[in-house]
Order: sequence, then C-alpha cells, then structure tokens
Amino acid sequence: MGFLDLFKPAWANKNEEKAIKAVKKLTDQAEIYRVLQEAHGRSVQLTAMEKLTDQGVLADVAQNAKDSAIRMNAVGKLTDQTVLADIAKNDKNYYVRKAAAAKLTDQSVLADVAKNAKDKDIRIAALNKITMRNILTEIMNDDDDKKYKCTYTYTSHTSVSRLDSYGIEYSSGPITETIDLRDTARERLAELQKQS
Repeated sequence: MGFLDLFKPAWANKNEEKAIKAVKKLTDQAEIYRVLQEAHGRSVQLTAMEKLTDQGVLADVAQNAKDSAIRMNAVGKLTDQTVLADIAKNDKNYYVRKAAAAKLTDQSVLADVAKNAKDKDIRIAALNKITMRNILTEIMNDDDDKKYKCTYTYTSHTSVSRLDSYGIEYSSGPITETIDLRDTARERLAELQKQS
C-alpha cells in the first residue's frame, strides 16, 4: 500500500471485494454518484447503482455513463417519462433505447417516441402502447410521409435473388423494406375498438 492510498476512499480499493463492501455501506447519494464516476471495476459501479435512488442523478447516469450496462441499470430505476423518451430516441445503444421505451406509459410521450425514434421496433412498440384513440387517429390521418414511412435495409441470408443448380434462388444481399407506421396506428385503433 502506497502513502497516497491512505487518503483514498475505501471504495477505491484495488481489491474489488473490499471496494464492494465499502460501497454497500454508503448512504450519501453524492458519494454513490462519485463511485459511479470514479470506480474502476464494473461490479463496484453496479453495486453503487443498486444504492442509487436520486432521480436527478439516475437521469444523469442514464444519459451520460460511458458503460451501456450502467446506463441500462439506471434506466431500470428511472421514472421520469421525458428523460426515458429522450433515451429511447437517442441513446447510442439499441438495448438501452429499447429498455427506456419499455418503461414509457405517458400517452403524449409514447406518441412522441412513435413519431420520432430512430428504430422501427421502438416506434412500433410505442404505438402499440398507445391507448388514446385521438392520438392514434391523429397519427393515422397525418399526411407527412417523411415522418411515418420508414425504410430499413438489412441483410437476410434467406432472401431470393439467384438460382442455384437445383433451381432454388438464394441471396445474402441487402433487403430494403418500407413500412408505414400509420398502418400500425390503424391496426392498433381497430384492436382498441374490438376491446370496447
């Protein structure tokens, strides 16, 4: 142990077990936040995440932590619908975006995500959680193709584009698919009408 180690907090210990034990004793949210920013081991940071309850700090961690596992954990504890919507639309990790979208319940926030998220799956999931008919009708009747027509290109190993020696066509080339989210809104509205 070096002289400077005497001045480090116990959670900064190089021995991960000792660091985790020290984190488990913390109650001060500011100090727990400091652990998230400065601790070296992911398991030490995840232990700190278990203790974090301050929604403002959780929002900051969910939006700014470098480690996607830490951001995902923070999203799981967040309740602020506006922050969750921002993460669902903008986080760099698809799974963090998807986790944030799954926590959305506010109808106007769901409509915003359905209109503006960059992922087809997240937009559809948001649309399918909308229960207010007026929002679905508004989306369904909107004429803005740029907002609701989504074109996605992906690679499929089962698409058909060339014949092999047995007369079967195969391809591993890109496939482009266009979906119209207004159709999804129409289907969701019909589903709600059947339920009532």
